[in-house]
Amino acid sequence: MTGVAQSWTDQPGVPLLEVASRCDVDMQRTVLTLRQSRFALGDALPGGPWLLPVQLARGSENTVLLMREREQQIALPGCDPARPVLANAGGVGYLRVDHDAALRERLALAFATMPAAGRVALLSDSFALASAGRRPMADHLALLLALPAVRDASRSVLYSMALQQWLQLDATLDGTAAQQALRDAGQALFAPALAQLGWMPAAGEDNETQLHRGELIAGLALLGHAPTVAEARARFSMALAGDAGMPSSLRRSVLAAVGSQAGDAEFDALLAALRRTDRQEDRWILLDALAAGRDAAHAQRLLDESLAGTVPPDIAAAIPGKVGERSSLAPLAYDFVLAHWPVLAQAAGDGVFGGRHWLLPGAAYWSNDASQARRLLDDQQRLDGAAGASTAERVAATIEVRLRLREREAVALPPALAAWRERLR
Repeated sequence: MTGVAQSWTDQPGVPLLEVASRCDVDMQRTVLTLRQSRFALGDALPGGPWLLPVQLARGSENTVLLMREREQQIALPGCDPARPVLANAGGVGYLRVDHDAALRERLALAFATMPAAGRVALLSDSFALASAGRRPMADHLALLLALPAVRDASRSVLYSMALQQWLQLDATLDGTAAQQALRDAGQALFAPALAQLGWMPAAGEDNETQLHRGELIAGLALLGHAPTVAEARARFSMALAGDAGMPSSLRRSVLAAVGSQAGDAEFDALLAALRRTDRQEDRWILLDALAAGRDAAHAQRLLDESLAGTVPPDIAAAIPGKVGERSSLAPLAYDFVLAHWPVLAQAAGDGVFGGRHWLLPGAAYWSNDASQARRLLDDQQRLDGAAGASTAERVAATIEVRLRLREREAVALPPALAAWRERLR
């Protein structure tokens, strides 16, 4: 056990386990080749091997082994394409798994029938590997075609994961010709899930389902789904007033949905509500709604509010980062922080969640501008000294990874999405 622990504590990084499968027809067995290296979002990184516990599942059969080398083979009796081998089947291992192309295809076909933990791990790994450029994003989207067939309790978790992944990709492709195709496809996947749930909770519905409904409403609005926005607008006055008949999860999502497409009157109403409320929970809900839109004039008004003394310091300091969550507005938020650093830094303080060290990185995080990533390192050092350098470095690296993904997928993804939508029907 000491050796296993040392292999993890004495080196940085996360293992990547590559799994290749073939049928040995003569011996009637499935031969798996397992290779481990260090997972990287960009160029290859040194690291490994780890003493790596691996759980393999094939249908109801489970095998656990401890990898000691960079490469290892294992044979399982029989060859059954209908029961593909899933690595890290319980989802508890601290690793990423890359199954080979043929195995991925069979796992996608078996997705709806595999254990819930395996589905979650497979979906998470699939998006991470596509984001890192190890496979086309179209491969990940192909896995999402299996979501509508899932009917058990894991359905809401899987849809929530997929929606967050979709919104991350939408932010990455913001301003490209691929973005509308991505949004159209996202609406086709997630709108039926919301229609199945309905807008109001059923009797005895659990909190997880209520939260999932709210995520779908807010996410579909961000993707520009007109029927969702219209339905949210019909409930806007009730949500703004905090009507007791509206569940809190639905209120938050209705306000966020309207905020994402807010006209002047709606923005004014949200801002007035933020100024007058004395409830901290309401302040965060209203701030999220105000920052959900992409209108530059509205964003500037919200940024100015951080200096007006109308909201507590923690809310004021959070405003630039919230505005910067819309990629097209990140430069506006970043320049605002630069222009008003002393006031915002004082408001942010040195809190347990980073305080002023996160002001610039938070505003820049969703930027798709390489020059802003480079500026971040210099500006953080100049204004914040060495204390926030590591945060700025991590965010700059994240922006660079996103830009590589944007470059890869802006051209490749639209035709893949057209074919994907045909398969979804």
